[in-house]
Amino acid sequence: MNYYIYKNDQNLGPMPESDVAQGLRNGRFLTNDLGCRVGESEWKDLSFFFPLETSAPVNSLPRLEQPTPPVRNPVHSQPWQNSQPPMVVYEPPSAHSMGGMSDVGKLMLFESGKKSTTTAVLLCIFLGALGVHRFYLGHSGSGAAMLIMWFCSILLMFVFIGFLTIWITPIWAFVDLFLISGMVKQHNDQLAMRLGVFN
Repeated sequence: MNYYIYKNDQNLGPMPESDVAQGLRNGRFLTNDLGCRVGESEWKDLSFFFPLETSAPVNSLPRLEQPTPPVRNPVHSQPWQNSQPPMVVYEPPSAHSMGGMSDVGKLMLFESGKKSTTTAVLLCIFLGALGVHRFYLGHSGSGAAMLIMWFCSILLMFVFIGFLTIWITPIWAFVDLFLISGMVKQHNDQLAMRLGVFN
């Protein structure tokens, strides 16, 4: 037979009958601690379930008796549903419960969000006139300006003005080739500062 024990405003168990009896002998449980058999819903003093153990001489040693809990149903007035004992689930501490994201999580976010100089250079060489490299580095405003300027120049070719303006974005991309390493470093430094990776 297994028992639930109510002690110090906590529910313990289910525990085998032998463990409860041993707890009464060694003073872990008191005679006025509440107990409830698995499968029942009525809580009674442990002395009701274990009269022999609670009358043993070993319990006559002086000790501080805890006050009887107020008359009320314990937290589990029906400690199970459908005759199934409650299941204790262990949840390891998460990064959120520890006060924020863990260092490993921050490092993973940094690795997934940082930019590569090689990738940025290749985008600038092959798609630089469209501003793709600037979109890649997070400069969406200037990237959109290059893209719009390129397509407007294509449309203006029908009135020959586009032949004069179509060279602006390729020259802009050529200048960016010498600035890309600094742009990449700035992006990665800002990301690391935002995540607090190297704090």
